[in-house]
Amino acid sequence: MLMGQGLILLSSILVLSQLPSVKPNPVRGVAFAKDGKVVFAAQENNVFFLRTNDAVVLSKLKIESPVVSTLTLSEDGKTLAVAHGKSGATGEIVTYLLGKDNTSATPIFQLKAHNDLIQNLSFSPDGKLLASCSYDRLVKIWSIPEGKLVQELKDHSDSVYAVAFNKDGTMLASTGADRAIKVWDTKTWKKLHALSDSTDWVYTLAWSPVKKSIAGRGSRSNPSSLGAGKRFFKANCIRIRPYLWRYQGCLDFRWN
Repeated sequence: MLMGQGLILLSSILVLSQLPSVKPNPVRGVAFAKDGKVVFAAQENNVFFLRTNDAVVLSKLKIESPVVSTLTLSEDGKTLAVAHGKSGATGEIVTYLLGKDNTSATPIFQLKAHNDLIQNLSFSPDGKLLASCSYDRLVKIWSIPEGKLVQELKDHSDSVYAVAFNKDGTMLASTGADRAIKVWDTKTWKKLHALSDSTDWVYTLAWSPVKKSIAGRGSRSNPSSLGAGKRFFKANCIRIRPYLWRYQGCLDFRWN
């Protein structure tokens, strides 16, 4: 959950400066609690729970894995999904039920989801589905809270970097190193659209909060968009993943 570009940038700076590490290590994912008072940050094999206003570490989850690759929070703010694993070997997902103060978490399920690191996770708006994508070129859909595989999408020809449900949960978009944005019907899981306007890898996706329009942005790529009149708003890049700063591209953005 994102609370506005200024707050994201501020919190990212606080996270980078306050997390306990001898050397600055990549912060691979951040998410705000529903009330905005806590931010969850993934670094190395830890998930830190930090107070938003001063980045004090309130608690942390230590994952028995080489690296936590990404995380996300359900729309209702109750479920935290964390992806971890080893590059070239495995990508696992563990979900947690958050406590009322957002400083404690109880595991719900853990599963081996992919054969490589997971790059992105996305909850459906109703919290009943969780989408994951990976270097293994697959997009997988999981039921929540059971953790059962609902669907496997194999249409991408290279690593998949991002997945995102639209506002009403009727569509899922995926994109990655094959430079294409695929849009799927979440009832039939049939592919509705395939956009291939980008000239380079696409790292991130953003659905319009009002209309069924989507935009993708990445490494030195032209924006790809789909929707009424192909209305596209080019937002400022929000660089919250320092391990990707070497790429002159956009890692995150939002519609106005």
